[in-house]
Amino acid sequence: MKTSRLLSLASLLLGLIVPTVLLASPLNQQKPTVQKQLSFDNLAIPLRSFLQDQSIPGLSLVIVRDNQIVYKESFGWYHPDTILPIGSAANVASVTAIMTLVDQGKLHLDDPVNKYITDWPVDKEQITVRQLLSHTSGIQAPPSPCYANSRLSVANCEQEIAKMPLQAEPGKGFIDSPNDFEVAARIAEIISGKNWNDFFDAAIGTPCGLSHFTYQNRLATRMNPWIAGTAETDLDDYAKILMIHLSNGSCGSTRILSDSSVLEMQKDNIGSVTIIQSPFNNYVTHYGLGWWIDTMYGYEVSEVVDPGMYGSIVWIDKRHNYAGFLMTEGGFAKSLYIWDQIRPLIARDIPY
Repeated sequence: MKTSRLLSLASLLLGLIVPTVLLASPLNQQKPTVQKQLSFDNLAIPLRSFLQDQSIPGLSLVIVRDNQIVYKESFGWYHPDTILPIGSAANVASVTAIMTLVDQGKLHLDDPVNKYITDWPVDKEQITVRQLLSHTSGIQAPPSPCYANSRLSVANCEQEIAKMPLQAEPGKGFIDSPNDFEVAARIAEIISGKNWNDFFDAAIGTPCGLSHFTYQNRLATRMNPWIAGTAETDLDDYAKILMIHLSNGSCGSTRILSDSSVLEMQKDNIGSVTIIQSPFNNYVTHYGLGWWIDTMYGYEVSEVVDPGMYGSIVWIDKRHNYAGFLMTEGGFAKSLYIWDQIRPLIARDIPY
């Protein structure tokens, strides 16, 4: 079996920890339903050890399988209801909401931006929605200064991004830029007739019963939610979002996405384009729509992952058919390392 590229990268970023094993503490009984048939007895000690070894204040982990939570624990200063900013780990949630418009026939991935934003500049007018969601638009990586101004709207921010120079010809290079998703969010606003927060709530928040996932900062109201950077959530809400992608598009009994949209997000959408800017330093070279993609034997998708710069990571292990959400504020490198250490331990309890 092929060693994960992401695992190898994390081992390069930080040293090696040999985890030990202890019985996990009892699962917290909260909705979504927590199932106890899988013990994950070998997780507690390594998870606790990371608090000191990686100098982080706390961490929480939820594992989802068969449309249920099968593990949920918090360590350090965190508790099961802790709400944290998750950075770009919100990308999957953002794209999921946008893909509901695709399923409704109101948006087409290969449509140019100027079909929806009619005053989009000439040098960028042929950028497609797919290129925005796969970071192949060519728009440069540094976030627009508009993100720092909470009083601007998504529309204001989109207009500022429109003035930014291209770093590559559209469709010819991969640049991990939050600017792409902000433009896509503006398109969603135009199509839906709602601001981003209301659109997301209608598309996912209300149907899935999300209580805490928000693009608003709890301490300050933002008119221009940074779609790829300002979301906050607790464990349960992101667990519900992950269930959409494990159950071929459903959140409980409610259909959110079609099977084809779920698959579209998880397949490679960048092909052999040049990797110009990536947090993985060109080591991971496959990207879907919101998901980074790891492969076995160079072609079979084995895992999809969405890490955030603050430290939270969401992922789906397609071989073992489970999803996980690791929530912490340790930063990208530390959390990537922790994630790689716990995945083999989780796999021991889940046959495939």
